[in-house]
Amino acid sequence: MFFVNDTSPSAIYRATPAGGGTVVAAPGDGANAVVGPGDIDGDGTDELVFVDASQTVQYLEPGGSVQDTSVSLGSSTGIGAGTMADFDGDGAVRVASVDGGNDIVLTDDTGGDTVTSGDVTGGSAPTAQKATTAAADVDGDSTPELVYLEESTGDVKYLDDIGSGTIDIEFLNDADGDRIDGYAQTGVA
Repeated sequence: MFFVNDTSPSAIYRATPAGGGTVVAAPGDGANAVVGPGDIDGDGTDELVFVDASQTVQYLEPGGSVQDTSVSLGSSTGIGAGTMADFDGDGAVRVASVDGGNDIVLTDDTGGDTVTSGDVTGGSAPTAQKATTAAADVDGDSTPELVYLEESTGDVKYLDDIGSGTIDIEFLNDADGDRIDGYAQTGVA
């Protein structure tokens, strides 16, 4: 497990089964959140993806160098750091996060792609609270959907069929068919 300390400058730690934490990196511009390990640059080796003190998605290469994606996130109620997954089945992972304008952004090592009105059924772009997102196969199709908190209501929604040409926006409902309320400070996991 990786985490960020709350001192200045902040550092990234790894928790061990024996207890305590070991410093993994102390980026010059700090760290506010850890997304996790994944092959964000497609080179066949996992990098450690994190959000720096300026809310920019960065990643730590195995050799210790820090790389910047130039994607800035929102952070009014929480940091819009997200989850990493292969959302479209193309074999490449991307970080799903929320930027300062409440837009959902899918980020890899070359930058981010904002989910726009032209990408979704009905032509209305999703807006999300600045909180964590999650990847989960909520509809059982063996491909993860992007789960997030809707900006205005806080309801849990998800993006289905990312990469299909037309993304569907759906509410996540409980067993009784009722919408699920979320909380921005905790986001979704």
